[in-house]
Amino acid sequence: MPVAIGVLAFYLTFMVFPIAYSLVGSFFDWRPLQGRFDFHGLKHYRELLSDPAFYRGMRINLTFMAGVVIARTVIGLAIALAIASLRFGVQFFRTVYFLPVVAPMIAISLLWTWIYDPNYGLANQALTLIGLPTLRWLRDPDLALLGIMVMTVWKEVGYAVVIFLAALAGVPRSLYEAATIDGANAWNRFVHVTLPSIRPATAFIVVTSIITYLQTFGQIFIMTRGGPGTSTTTTVYQIYDEAFVLFDFGTAAALSMLLFVVVGVVTIVTFVFGRRS
Repeated sequence: MPVAIGVLAFYLTFMVFPIAYSLVGSFFDWRPLQGRFDFHGLKHYRELLSDPAFYRGMRINLTFMAGVVIARTVIGLAIALAIASLRFGVQFFRTVYFLPVVAPMIAISLLWTWIYDPNYGLANQALTLIGLPTLRWLRDPDLALLGIMVMTVWKEVGYAVVIFLAALAGVPRSLYEAATIDGANAWNRFVHVTLPSIRPATAFIVVTSIITYLQTFGQIFIMTRGGPGTSTTTTVYQIYDEAFVLFDFGTAAALSMLLFVVVGVVTIVTFVFGRRS
C-alpha cells in the first residue's frame, strides 16, 4: 500500500499537476520575469488559431512525424526480416542496430551536424567521390527538415527492429508450413501470414512513434535552431521560443495545450483505424 501511494503521489506531482498548471496558465498573461499573471481568457487561443505561424509549425510537425514514422516502420521491418532469415549472428546484428537508440540524442545530433557540414562533412565528400554535386544540407531550407528526418530514422530504427524481431519470433512455423503446402510463394506468405501475425507489434510501433515524433525537439534545437528561416520550426520549437526566449509562458502554455489536443486526436484516429483494419 505505501508503494502504491508513493507511485500515485509521484504521478500526481510530476505528471498531472504540470499539465493542469499549464492548462490554467494558458488563460493568463503569464510572464514570470515581469511578475505578471493576469487573466486573459481565450485570448492566447484566438491569437494562435489566427496566426499563420502556428499552422506552419503544425504542418512541419506533421510532415516530420509522418515521414519518420513511415520510414522507421518500413525500414525497421525490412531489417528485421533480413536478420530473422540469418542462421547465425542474429544477436550481433540486433545489438548493432539497437546501439544508436541508446546513444544520447545530443551526441548523435552533433555528429550528424558535422556529417552534413557543406565544407568538410562526410555527406558531401561521399557525393564528390561518386561525381555528384555537393549540397548545403542543413543550410538549405528545402533540405534541412529532410536531413533531420534521415538522422532521426538512422538513430531510432533499431527500436523498431528489436520489436519486429520479437514479433517475428512469435509467429508459429506451422502457419508458414501450411501456407507452403497450399502453394503460397514467399510474397503471399509475407502478406497473408507475416503481416497479420505481427499487426499488434506494428500498431505499437506506429502509435508510440506518432506520440514521440509529434513532440520532437532535441535534434532540431541542436542541428538547426528552427532554421534556416522557419523551415524546421515545429510547434514544440515554437513553445520553447515563446517560453524561454520571449518568456511569454501564457502563449507557450496555450501552444502546449493545442499540441496536446493534436497528439491525442492523431493517436486516437490511428488506434481506431488500426483496430478496424
